[in-house]
Amino acid sequence: RSIDVPTEFSSPKEERLEFCDEAELERNPRFRLLRLRDSGTAEFRNFGAVPLLLNEYSVSLIEKIYAREPRDEKLPSHRDPVEDRQVKRAHLMKQMREEVIRKVYESQTHRVLEDIIIEEKVPIFGSLGFGLFKLAKRHRPLRPSRKERRKVTGQSVAAADAEILVTVLRATNVPVRKDGQLIKGIAEDVIECQVRPFVEVMFQRKTARTFVAEGPHPTWNQELRLPLTMGDSDGPCSVRDVIYLNLFDEVVLDLLEDDRERSSTVHQRLERRWLGNLKVPFSTLYLNSKIEGTFRLDTPPVLLGYVHEVKPWALIHDAPSMCTYISFYLTIEPGLQPPEVLRACCESTEPSQLVQSAEEWQSTLHTQHPQRFVKALAMDASGKWVFVPRFLRPLAPPEELSALAARRASSMMEGPPPKDVMSLVARFVSLIPTLSDSVFFPGLCDIWSTCDQFLQVLVGDEEEHAILLCNFFLHLGKEAYLLLGTGIPEGQTAYVLTREERSGGVSIWNAVTGKRYSATDSYGPLQNVGCLVGRDNIWANVQKHEHPSRLSYNLSKANHWKPFFPKGKHQTELDSVQPSELVYEATDPAYVEQLQQKIEYVLKESIMNWRKRFRTSWNRYASQVLRKILPRLESMAASLSSTDDIQELSEILATYKMSGFPLSMSFTDVDTVIENVLSTGVHLTEAKNAEFALAVHIHPYPSNVLAVWVYVAVLSRKS
Repeated sequence: RSIDVPTEFSSPKEERLEFCDEAELERNPRFRLLRLRDSGTAEFRNFGAVPLLLNEYSVSLIEKIYAREPRDEKLPSHRDPVEDRQVKRAHLMKQMREEVIRKVYESQTHRVLEDIIIEEKVPIFGSLGFGLFKLAKRHRPLRPSRKERRKVTGQSVAAADAEILVTVLRATNVPVRKDGQLIKGIAEDVIECQVRPFVEVMFQRKTARTFVAEGPHPTWNQELRLPLTMGDSDGPCSVRDVIYLNLFDEVVLDLLEDDRERSSTVHQRLERRWLGNLKVPFSTLYLNSKIEGTFRLDTPPVLLGYVHEVKPWALIHDAPSMCTYISFYLTIEPGLQPPEVLRACCESTEPSQLVQSAEEWQSTLHTQHPQRFVKALAMDASGKWVFVPRFLRPLAPPEELSALAARRASSMMEGPPPKDVMSLVARFVSLIPTLSDSVFFPGLCDIWSTCDQFLQVLVGDEEEHAILLCNFFLHLGKEAYLLLGTGIPEGQTAYVLTREERSGGVSIWNAVTGKRYSATDSYGPLQNVGCLVGRDNIWANVQKHEHPSRLSYNLSKANHWKPFFPKGKHQTELDSVQPSELVYEATDPAYVEQLQQKIEYVLKESIMNWRKRFRTSWNRYASQVLRKILPRLESMAASLSSTDDIQELSEILATYKMSGFPLSMSFTDVDTVIENVLSTGVHLTEAKNAEFALAVHIHPYPSNVLAVWVYVAVLSRKS
């Protein structure tokens, strides 16, 4: 009953029609699940068929259904301030997500037949003839071609059936070992020896690896499979795990002590040394269905005992020659249907004529260039369509960054050149954690937050990072544009394009990683340029080519770049949805110190727990030396010369053989830091006399943006 009727007005006939009371309906898990799904609750919005019988519900699903109580909205208090901050931020994200979902669902349009039923198309005569022609085609087993697989929904896939499929093809420019004593002055005379690389893939703490290859340019061409575990309610949208592709060097250690037995006895031990990795969020793979290409590996700024192979034809500072690349193919088996993009006729703050023109302009370009990412309207956090140029506005970066750049320019007269303000600003933006909208707003179209909302939640996808970085560059007086295109591995993405005033050189910035690429760099991750967004216009790429290295960036040429507002009909300066200025909250030093101590303690406990079969000894002196190196790594924006490294570690290297590396990451939570260290396999050392050194440093930036550095090393005393 929707209205409570007084007992004196209720009839006996009506009471006989009530098969249960309201309280029993509230307790029934099936009716609760139906109401939660109908209301668009994030965990249950994409839930498929609701089971009829109670014994068909899993225990975890029933717990989630009953967990959606009003009392859960109360923010729990923690004694640990680190956990308290994480809980508050998660609660803020949850409120923002549910508010957007509620508003979008209120304006949802009626579904069409294609939204309900997925049916096979009836083949036409032409397609049948083409299929018969394929039967007579010559079979070429050495040149197989991939076939488009039929996609299924995540709800219809059993948890044990879904797999991550990785085909590791090859790698280039793998660092090689260097022999000899690491003494100052002879670093250039070291002897290069062989490297035995292999790739290990880790997902949800399950691993699979390739065989061991030889040399700095190995080829594997091997297929690996890993199981995929999904949630009960939201399917693939609930998976927030990361796929780690780690590159290792397998080292064969000779343990034979008596040379007289060498002709008849073999006593060796295999060790692995981490060389770098590539992290692919599962949400990125889920959105793109597959990821294929050649990717630059993330390598540490200091890699003890390894150098890149010297090429006589390469320049001294040739960037591609100092980077490692890996080629692979990544997909899900069976192919999962990407999350449904809601067709919502939402409100818009723009004039109806502008909205109509934007839709027509975008539709025309999609017909002409279907593979290019062009966007004129974006949905903001309030669920309304906004003209994309309104997201751009000059915004001042934190004053601490400008002051830091000035101090470096005045103090660092020797050594590596100081980083300019643009690089520091890009570093600051890249330290804000990244989370795809497919996870934050599952099932919705791409949501663009304003810069103040972005800094408040401290998480966002590529668009939020690129918009914030572009607005910072505009404040610095740079000619900057928001670039929408396609990159690897993220798929449809956003970068920042800048043009130098004097030289006219064009640079492309990846706001998520903070790295800068030349527009002529053919090794960059950006593969396709769709459009450029300025403060008052949008220019779509209508050139024959789409790779950034083959484009002309003269926006005045209409046959190269099609503007949204044609020449002569230029719109006046648009009002921005961004605030006039950003307020940067001061980061509490006590919180940073406590977090640093907690991460170091938890990492030590984790490494000892991972090595239960062995005794784990900690070298305190080496840890202190590494702790002194980490602040300089951050102050030099992750660029430490090998000479300085040898000076710092020369005393330790005189007594110990040492292998290790520093890891740099943004801070999301302690578990993510542990997962990054676990993926390197540093705990798998089985030497009985091995000692470990661990140092953690956190550099605080304004608005609680933190740069986490972890230096982990394994030492063995020289005989």
